[in-house]
Amino acid sequence: MTDLVFAARMLRKNLGFTFVAVITLALGVGANTAIFSVVKAVLLNELPYREPDRLVTVATPSRGEVGTTIDFTTTSDLRTRSRLFESMSLFRIAAGAIVERGEPELLQGIRVSYDYFDTLGVKMQIGRSFQAEEDRPDRRYELILSHGLWMRRFGGDPKILGRVIRLTDSSFTVIGVLPPTFQQPLLNDNSRPQPEIFMPLGYALGGPNSCRGCQHLRLIGRLKPGVTPTQAGAELNRIMRDLIREHPGDYSHDIEARLTPLRDEMVGRVGTALWVLLGAVAFVLLIACANVANLLLARATGRAKEIALRAALGAGRRRLIRQLLTESLLLALLGGAAGILLASWGTSALAALGPKEIPRVHQIRIDAVVMLFALAVTVLTGVLFGLAPALRASRTDLNDALKDIGKASGTRSRHGLRNLLVTAELALAFVLVVGAALLGKSFLHLMNVSPGYDPHNVLTMNTYVYGERYQKPDVELAYYQAAFRRLLGTPGVEGAAMVSTLP
Repeated sequence: MTDLVFAARMLRKNLGFTFVAVITLALGVGANTAIFSVVKAVLLNELPYREPDRLVTVATPSRGEVGTTIDFTTTSDLRTRSRLFESMSLFRIAAGAIVERGEPELLQGIRVSYDYFDTLGVKMQIGRSFQAEEDRPDRRYELILSHGLWMRRFGGDPKILGRVIRLTDSSFTVIGVLPPTFQQPLLNDNSRPQPEIFMPLGYALGGPNSCRGCQHLRLIGRLKPGVTPTQAGAELNRIMRDLIREHPGDYSHDIEARLTPLRDEMVGRVGTALWVLLGAVAFVLLIACANVANLLLARATGRAKEIALRAALGAGRRRLIRQLLTESLLLALLGGAAGILLASWGTSALAALGPKEIPRVHQIRIDAVVMLFALAVTVLTGVLFGLAPALRASRTDLNDALKDIGKASGTRSRHGLRNLLVTAELALAFVLVVGAALLGKSFLHLMNVSPGYDPHNVLTMNTYVYGERYQKPDVELAYYQAAFRRLLGTPGVEGAAMVSTLP
């Protein structure tokens, strides 16, 4: 406690030095804390499903192609013949317009096979999941709501179960509400909003949607305990080779079953980029440590008489080092506290403005684990920048210091250490500057690549038609023609076109 009180007094006595050192450390600690919070949310946090390491995705692309989808009939064969999977479940993107309790609203949705939530290991907050008899083409009018929709449109009504809701031109009965923590995996892109309605897939073998090769579904499977993805992938590819022999006209000869752990599928190449970014901010912290260590070495020169007087009064070298390290750690704690405040602001900005391509970006926050990381970084930083100056200052020559002629003594060795720190700073900064320059150059090249069309003044919108009255092609076409006429009649609009997938 005495050491802390004295350290606080010394730092208060030298406010200019303290301010510069604290700001320097705050930048290093704050950057590391903010980026670690991103790494933790995206890469280290467990997926919000039961035993997520057993969840995998399965697709059937041709060899060498990028593919994420599968068809219903192939899935049925894989489910029947596989012995290494506990379950396999399908889903696809859907939507529906709700018109009751407020303004009409187009809701993002998902159609899922009846065992989908069991495969993920997700339990309803209230109600139940789908049953097998509800997942048929002639009966698929049960509905599960997201927690957000339940609260937003229905005020969290506990009597929502059994209520009939009109979506587009069909009636659905609410049978369950998902918990607020549920996150739908494997959306087409991370910028797509989370779905709010879940309906049965409603496919059947032999039906119009069961053709082989109609790959428009996503498959999530749960491996049996102890089964590795490699083993399951080998089994699925053996089954696919059998299916190709049995149905040569329905499959390409080079089609394969591609199995990917769900975490890898969700994170993709973002993981490598985040680890590189964490390494880059670690360099920033090392530069901050070298900066502050240099400041402490310069300050130690002015304190040589004080240190010598302490030694002359009986303070041993260990006692002197302890006092100086206490000052360094207190300085680090002040910088760490400022860094956490900076990281808190930066983390909020990252969560709000971060690229939507980063999965789970909305989960970025400062929590207990991030605070512990910040504390560990702060303590390590205090030791890193404080140890060398403390060791150097504790070796002050008593005679020279007390005679006030210590400026000539030990100058070469002290300057040698400071020169080494400056060299390290320059080397680390050089690596960061070169990396930043290369990234900037790549970014400029990407911005200058022609997309093959002129994107200026081009706007996009999504429109959907659902329901039985649009089942006839001429009725659906008439809707789009009417929409085009209205768009073309809008002031400022030169042309309009429609496409299934935007470039």
